[in-house]
Amino acid sequence: MANKIYSPTTWVNGRQPAISAENLNKIEQGISGIDDRVIELDGDIADISAATQTATDAQISAIVAKIRGI
Repeated sequence: MANKIYSPTTWVNGRQPAISAENLNKIEQGISGIDDRVIELDGDIADISAATQTATDAQISAIVAKIRGI
């Protein structure tokens, strides 16, 4: 399991922390980090899918070759 990369801020009306550029940028960086991880995972899924399809094709070819050899 991947490590958590974002620690949410608890916001309470009229209390600290104030809405500031620093706090808003923290949110933006968290969103950007999550987006990067989604893109990476999407690539991993595509790689796994392609590898699975290649292995399946090879297995089917082997079975067909055996059937033709009978």
